[in-house]
Amino acid sequence: MLKELIPFVDANYRVAPGRQNRAMTGLSAGGGATYNVAFKHPELFSSAGLFSAAGIGANFATRYSRLAADPKGTSAKYPVIWIGCGVADPLDDGAKALDGELTKLGIRHIYRDREGGHVWPVWRWALSEFVPLLFHKS
Repeated sequence: MLKELIPFVDANYRVAPGRQNRAMTGLSAGGGATYNVAFKHPELFSSAGLFSAAGIGANFATRYSRLAADPKGTSAKYPVIWIGCGVADPLDDGAKALDGELTKLGIRHIYRDREGGHVWPVWRWALSEFVPLLFHKS
């Protein structure tokens, strides 16, 4: 993604350049990939959407210690961190744990859940909530 997809999109599509114009989101394993990539590369991404994300939990401070150590700076770098899951989804416990940790650290984010499991209606809802928050000029 970093070496091929982003350069390809930037070269072949009419997109605004720079991290402030790039978000990453994913559902299920893609949500886990978003967690692993977007926060590892704040120079590339300005927002992250985690929909029923696999592999997340209360490990943000351990995995991303530089981001955890500077909550105001992290909140400025990532104006939108959106975490969503269905309440019947087994991955909701990890989403709630991440929400709790980010809240404790003082990192601005949004956590939402709704009825449903690990299913497309939940992910369509999540996308409809997340996308309108992106790329607003200050």
